[in-house]
Amino acid sequence: MEYGLELVANGTDRYFRVNRIGAHPHSRTFVEGRLASFSFMNQGTDFIAGQGIASALSAATGNPEDWGIFTTASTLNTQYATSNGSDGKIEYDGISTLYGVAKTLALYDGDFLMGGFFEMGMANLGATNKFQTVNDIHTNGSGTYYGGGVLGRYDSSLGIYAEAFVRAGVLESEYDIADIRFATEHKNFTPYLSSGLNLGYQLANTSKSQMLDLYSRYSFALLQSEDATIDDMDYQFETIMSHQVRLGARYTYSPNDFISPYIGAAWQYEFDGDANAVVRDQYKLTSPSLTGNTGVFEIGTNLSAPNAPVSLNLSVEGYVGQREGMAGVCRLVYTF
Repeated sequence: MEYGLELVANGTDRYFRVNRIGAHPHSRTFVEGRLASFSFMNQGTDFIAGQGIASALSAATGNPEDWGIFTTASTLNTQYATSNGSDGKIEYDGISTLYGVAKTLALYDGDFLMGGFFEMGMANLGATNKFQTVNDIHTNGSGTYYGGGVLGRYDSSLGIYAEAFVRAGVLESEYDIADIRFATEHKNFTPYLSSGLNLGYQLANTSKSQMLDLYSRYSFALLQSEDATIDDMDYQFETIMSHQVRLGARYTYSPNDFISPYIGAAWQYEFDGDANAVVRDQYKLTSPSLTGNTGVFEIGTNLSAPNAPVSLNLSVEGYVGQREGMAGVCRLVYTF
């Protein structure tokens, strides 16, 4: 806590009186740590919306009676500049994995893809807060999320498609702060929920050796609120929500049946991502936020052989803006 004092003169008496009580600015480091774990969990939303559904589609392509197994892994190193006066940053480096099954049903005027998946991710987390009167304060920790969900996609005969997914699970995070008076630790288990909707249009030439994919995406994510006692202080961490939109394009060139390189770019905007907290039921902490613009760039290739049950995708993604960093992705698909 932080207290303000004023000198009071009463006749010949002089004394100090408390005129202000509030949360100490250093306390926001706990909120930054929670936001770091949320941002790592939420990148799993983008992971499923992009690579996850693409893997399911590859696994289910072929005989409508076949089920396909897919697994996807992404290693990433990312940092965010947090806004709303926190003048800091959060970062994480780790791995996200996805395991699932998928199948395609042939409809009268298109195809419908359905699938289910299990997900897990692990990362080292970090946050840095800058202050004018003291040195920077660093938060270090780790985060693990695990859960599952369902996904679907409809492809019309006109080249228009729609995708949707829902995922839910538990986020486990632990972090410590050693730069303020004494070392402080905090560990929690918090439920999460996220979903997304993609709409797109694929334009291909006559031989289908070249394809332009134009897409739009909306995603929502939620990390449930929690109460915690840290260093004998009661904190109420409010629910963190994310509302993101993405507009992008991807160009794919397929010179033969074995290889299909592609390149893409997108713009993404986060409308929310605020981490709010209260101390002792009344003193509000500074709220760091993930709100802002991010540019996304990708390059990769699909590798497969005709009539082979296995296919592979390798790609690299880069981020600039509010979110900065890189991710390497590997997708493996088996059809049976």
